[in-house]
Amino acid sequence: MMEEAFYWFWMCGISVLGNKHRKALIQMFDTPRAVFELDIQKLEQVPFLNDVAKKTIIKTRNPWSVEAAYTDFVKAGYHFTYEAADDYPDRLKPLPDSPMGLYYAGRLPVEENPTIAIVGARSCSGSGRSLARHFGTVLSEAGIQVVSGMALGIDGAAHRGALETGKDTYAVIGSGLNICYPKENRDIYEILPKCGGIISEYPLGEEALSWHFPMRNRLIAGFADSVLVVEARKRSGSLITADLALEQGKDVLAVPGRSTDALSEGCLDLIRSGAKLVTKPEDVLEDYALENVNLKKNNICLDKLEELVYSSLCLN
Repeated sequence: MMEEAFYWFWMCGISVLGNKHRKALIQMFDTPRAVFELDIQKLEQVPFLNDVAKKTIIKTRNPWSVEAAYTDFVKAGYHFTYEAADDYPDRLKPLPDSPMGLYYAGRLPVEENPTIAIVGARSCSGSGRSLARHFGTVLSEAGIQVVSGMALGIDGAAHRGALETGKDTYAVIGSGLNICYPKENRDIYEILPKCGGIISEYPLGEEALSWHFPMRNRLIAGFADSVLVVEARKRSGSLITADLALEQGKDVLAVPGRSTDALSEGCLDLIRSGAKLVTKPEDVLEDYALENVNLKKNNICLDKLEELVYSSLCLN
């Protein structure tokens, strides 16, 4: 008989199901183990599953294969948590579409510590990139955990700013943990398991598909107390994150820009809709009570960052 975690690992790894159908199966049969052991005739009668999903469930119900996959996953240095586990993030539990399971490398954000999501345009301006990095540095140094999506542009700059302080930062990605996307941020991808964590609801090998990112954005908002948008076009994924944060009862903050700049349109719209206007990290710190926060610098993180910077200089 497999351990309980194996059954959750098995069900979360069936990509053709999706989070909605996994939850529906749990609602109908109580546990992943019950689905794993379900009689084939009863499985065939589940109304919301198509033939591909039913065949995949049947095909993958091999306890030896599941145990071997889980063992290899752990040996690779990865971690897995699920809704019924003690270490499942409390911050995500209230979400109506909370992920049934999470895969992560490194650590999950510390629940008790203040956390901010910094997001923005992939094709950002140079000044936007510098500003995001500055926000990441100052807020992290003040004891606020920085969460973002490891995307090009603003996300990556915010992570790099946080890493410069020696504090931990966390990336929620839209692919399996073993896939670095985008490849341009491999330096961040390699350092985060030692300096925070990389988090995904997608199993190993899952590609970074376009529809994964709106789903990913709800988790970025879910981990954070508030969401800061640095640069965003009128229609962008950053605005989706902001909308999701509002739905979750979180605060949204936005950096204004020139009214003639397309990269400012999204932020200006947010401010008109009630988002807090911020121009510097001190504007954000006003919203956080940090007297009791004392996050230590991660020396491993600083050493690794210096190593990566040196390697990059040598290659260039």
